[in-house]
Amino acid sequence: MSAKKEASKAKAIRKYPVRDDENIILIDPSEIIYLMAMEGDVFVITEMGKYKSTDSLNSWENNLDKDHFFRCHRGYIVNIERVEKIVPWFNSAYNLKLKEGKESIPVSRGAMKRLKKLLRF
Repeated sequence: MSAKKEASKAKAIRKYPVRDDENIILIDPSEIIYLMAMEGDVFVITEMGKYKSTDSLNSWENNLDKDHFFRCHRGYIVNIERVEKIVPWFNSAYNLKLKEGKESIPVSRGAMKRLKKLLRF
């Protein structure tokens, strides 16, 4: 197997460690709904719950697949597959509504330009 295929395969099966009290849980990226930075901590929101991460949001952004995850705001990264709709807010800003919940995730103006390009609208 070529080095390129091995690297691709390693990325495809990668799991990410998060904390649940004293335990370290390995999360598959497809389970991630969104990530948020709050008061100096990063939380990973999944189907199974909310977990604390020791990694920064920048680190998550660099490691997650750019085809599936989008940094929509300085404090948020969302799984594009989980976005149900884009809702206009005020001052040309938008919020993302997710399939799983009632949360509204803010989208910065700069990120909205990138999102439009990503989703081709």
